Amino acid sequence: MWKQILSKLPNKKSSKNEHHHRGGREHGGHSSSSSSSHASTSKSSDNGVGKTKHSQTKERSAASSDVNPKSIVNNSNGVFTPYEALPSFKDVPNTEKQTLFIKKLNLCRVVFDFTDPTKNIKEKDIKRQTLLELVDYVNSANGKFSEGSVQEVVRMVSANIFRTLNPQPRENKVIDALDLEEEEPSMDLAWPHLQLVYELFLRFVASPETDTKLAKRYIDQSFVLRLLDLFDSEDPRERDCLKTILHRIYGKFMVHRPFIRKSINNIFYRFVFETEKHNGIAEFLEILGSIINGFALPLKEEHKVFLVRVLIPLHKPKCLQMYHQQLSYCITQFVEKDCKLADTVIRGLLKYWPVTNSSKEVMFLNELEEVLEATQPPEFQRCMVPLFRQIARCLNSLHFQSDLSLLNFDSIDRKMFKQILGKLPKKPSSAAKFWDSNESQPPDSNNQGEEVLTQRSSSDGDSVSIEVLPRLRDVPISEKQELFLKKLRLCSVVFDFVSEPQLNLKEKEIKRQTLLEVVDYVISSGNAKFPEQVIQEATKMVSANLFSSNTHQQCKNKTPEGLDLEEEQEGGSLNPSWPHLQIVYEFLLRLVASPNTDAKISKKYIDPTFVLKLLDLFDSEDHREREYLKTILHRIYGRFMVHRPFIRKTMNNILYDFILETGKHSGIAEFLEVLGSIINGFALPLKEEHKLFLTRVLVPLHKLKCLPNYHQQLSYCVIQFVEKDCKLADTVIRGLLKYWPVTNSSKEIMFLNELEEILESTQGTEFERCMVPLSRQIAQCLSSSHFQVAERALYLWNNDHVSSLVRQNSRIILPIVLPALEKNGSSHWNQAVKNLTDNVLKVLSDTNPELFEECLRKFQEDQQNAEDNKKKNGETWRQLEEIVASKGHTSMEK
Repeated sequence: MWKQILSKLPNKKSSKNEHHHRGGREHGGHSSSSSSSHASTSKSSDNGVGKTKHSQTKERSAASSDVNPKSIVNNSNGVFTPYEALPSFKDVPNTEKQTLFIKKLNLCRVVFDFTDPTKNIKEKDIKRQTLLELVDYVNSANGKFSEGSVQEVVRMVSANIFRTLNPQPRENKVIDALDLEEEEPSMDLAWPHLQLVYELFLRFVASPETDTKLAKRYIDQSFVLRLLDLFDSEDPRERDCLKTILHRIYGKFMVHRPFIRKSINNIFYRFVFETEKHNGIAEFLEILGSIINGFALPLKEEHKVFLVRVLIPLHKPKCLQMYHQQLSYCITQFVEKDCKLADTVIRGLLKYWPVTNSSKEVMFLNELEEVLEATQPPEFQRCMVPLFRQIARCLNSLHFQSDLSLLNFDSIDRKMFKQILGKLPKKPSSAAKFWDSNESQPPDSNNQGEEVLTQRSSSDGDSVSIEVLPRLRDVPISEKQELFLKKLRLCSVVFDFVSEPQLNLKEKEIKRQTLLEVVDYVISSGNAKFPEQVIQEATKMVSANLFSSNTHQQCKNKTPEGLDLEEEQEGGSLNPSWPHLQIVYEFLLRLVASPNTDAKISKKYIDPTFVLKLLDLFDSEDHREREYLKTILHRIYGRFMVHRPFIRKTMNNILYDFILETGKHSGIAEFLEVLGSIINGFALPLKEEHKLFLTRVLVPLHKLKCLPNYHQQLSYCVIQFVEKDCKLADTVIRGLLKYWPVTNSSKEIMFLNELEEILESTQGTEFERCMVPLSRQIAQCLSSSHFQVAERALYLWNNDHVSSLVRQNSRIILPIVLPALEKNGSSHWNQAVKNLTDNVLKVLSDTNPELFEECLRKFQEDQQNAEDNKKKNGETWRQLEEIVASKGHTSMEK
């Protein structure tokens, strides 16, 4: 009672808080996270809402005051230990790596204060190095993450990224390109740590070693909801990381898909009808564009309602420029999937057509053109009267760009116009072509001689001299584009990192800093479109760095076997020029994903030749490079629709070559991961070419010796097909049986894992077609002397759907599998297998006792007959031996 009274006195409040914080420290790193949340809440109540980005960082790093940054808690006994670096993963045996992994995760749960750059410098660097180690460990993991590891990863990520945001959304006004460039984005001061935490979590979610069924207990709806709240961050780098992570979560955790869609919808409703303030609308729409692309036909009513109630009203807010490109893509996807929606979309655009905002009007006209490209004459006729009234107003506009936008309508189906408005000029595109040729022509490359860039042959070992250019933020806005072009040309110089690693160290560092600067420029380039010359120079710079012949080596696949694979990955071939290559890949990724990159202009330079060279790089031995290539190819496939057939065809050719000729390629897993996303977007009914791809490519990929390298991704692709068309289950199961391993137990376990997932999507009709050969193969697995194979086959009965299929067809299946089960129960060497066998026999006996007894009697009779035959054969052989012996004795006497 006295404690309760004293705690309410003002003089005791601070001491109580100190006591609370000390108590929090005694309960490990998780308490530090809680204390951080508590400190953040108290500041919010005291200071109101007018906070800067520095106060945000202070709030999220409140743990640095709650938890002594120079000490952490030993959870086992509550004793403080110094905040010191733990041993490297390479320095401990394999049996201790998982324990060390959890310790490092606990170490990284301490959050530091970045508002004071001189504070805890050593501890911050220790945490950064530890995070880099954790990223590499997750990236090269060989073996499923345990439940404890999954839990600790989620706790560490939560402690670092979940904090109170005080966003200052971009003002809801018409923003000119010049104004937007002057507005500097708000960057999180803790980004050196945050970036690595996001990278770790992305690798963890995408890793084939992360068990979805296990991880969904911790990456639950509450976690996803808090992740969605972070999209309101002012830092564009953070929003880009969140976008990629959410996309991976949506793809991997199917159970969360309805919840994610519903939560994003709620955010949109609040944005459209209440606040009109949110920093992450563009990123949400980019994710939704990919989701809409995967909608099956015919479209559900809820999807059409989403178009009418969310996407079309999103044209109303004043800050439309911030997300119009992504919004336009989503709406065009709907019209391409169901052309009957064109009338609804066009009338919606006319409803929200801007009256006094010319820049918005130009955007509406651009979007209208794309919608009309996918519009059929019947839908066009329904809305043509109000549409052309609006177009007539635009033609009379005093703003010249509105008129010029109409001149670009040459891409609309002219046959449709001739049917309806035959009196329109036949060649309205000539003016547009004349304007484009005069205004948008790239400058002559001969006028680029102001900067001094000297590159000599890297093979002769001579030095390379490059000019140090001023920083982009130090020049006026009018000169930024020209300086950006100069920096791109400077970065086209390629250095030798192999034969002479110590040569040109200063120049290499200048190039690295310049690359970082051009990446930041692309990220924070505002809302102004990149001109054609910039895209051309950017593509040339990327090509010079990525497609050089001396940077990449051919890779050789090996059949991974336990420890050998781990040793090979730890000492794998890493590209020595990665300090530059990584930033070049990051630049290309940001350029392709940027809303300021015009796809119509970019496709001239990111053409089939460029894509083909990019696909060749997937054979790199460096797993970091392949990870970037996978993400970039996915973005190119999503954005450049004209390249989609070419990309699919080229990947098919690479896979054919891998299956039928070489059997060697480093990037098969990455290709299959991209294909998994593509297959997920296939419309129903499936085309014949897609079914041929399943039977001629995906199923034969199971026969390769290096299957463990890519089985997780291959299994996902195959299951996607079966989920889209259950009639393919028979084809897939018979394909698995055709390539079933005979002497490789680890591959056999992988086949059983995949088989269970396929059977979960198999209907009774398809199962009946293949149940006889399938039951024979399962019986052989049950009789396997390798206990893990027998154990995995017995676990099939733990699956409710598989057990139901067996129960429905027990009269055919039970006589096939019962002999193997009875032999296991009586003679298998492993006790765990015997126990599981007894459980399965009990289940089968309880399901149909009469049939079970009948099959058991038949088995016992067969066993008895076999014993009798064995005795009879033994007696016959004994008699023959006696006859031979007697004849031999007689001949010797003679």
